Amino acid sequence: MLRDDPNPARTSLFLEETGWLSELPSPLRAALLDASRLKRYGAGDRVYGLGDPPGGLYGLEEGCLALEAAQSDTPPEKGFLIHPGTWIGEGPVAGLEARITGAWATRPSKVLSIEIAGFRRVAARDPDIWRHLVLLALQNSMRVIGLAQDLMLRGSRQRLAALLARLGGLRNDHRPVPAVVDATQVEIAAIANLSRGVVSRLLLEMEQEGLVQLRRASVEILDPERLLQEREP
Repeated sequence: MLRDDPNPARTSLFLEETGWLSELPSPLRAALLDASRLKRYGAGDRVYGLGDPPGGLYGLEEGCLALEAAQSDTPPEKGFLIHPGTWIGEGPVAGLEARITGAWATRPSKVLSIEIAGFRRVAARDPDIWRHLVLLALQNSMRVIGLAQDLMLRGSRQRLAALLARLGGLRNDHRPVPAVVDATQVEIAAIANLSRGVVSRLLLEMEQEGLVQLRRASVEILDPERLLQEREP
């Protein structure tokens, strides 16, 4: 269940020091924090959905969010996971008329929300914030490009290892500890474009080698450095 936190500024120190918000000049960062609210989501709670009306920016402080998209006639599916320090939602702030992705919490999560009206009040005083919004869009584009490069790897094990590292947040500047991929084997297989049987066999191999630990609906990465090395040819 979504709940607002009564003291957003007091609990947002992590985002002040990590990720996009931390890269802003101090006056801009303070202004956005003044316009923000900290929200709490339970596992399965939706932050926003595909086609929703324009909304604001969301910075993940704690937990994990799944992203979905549908650019064709296929139903939307889980396609990416974001971890603390990541910001999303810049499209509608820049002028998109509807959400082109959906996001929901895969576990209890804290999210700092900056609505469009609040962002624009800050922008009216300091237009340089628009340049920083473009930089945020570029950061998120690079995440998508990185995922695409991972999925182009030919070897099944190499591709799966690269995907687990990406979904587990190992490519982030601030790595989550522990690094957990909140996705079932069926979901992982769909994202990796591998059969469920192949993914099951490879994950079992990785577990036996001490790389990961399999759970009912997630995969914990036990040895991040070795898993990252698996991506190399």
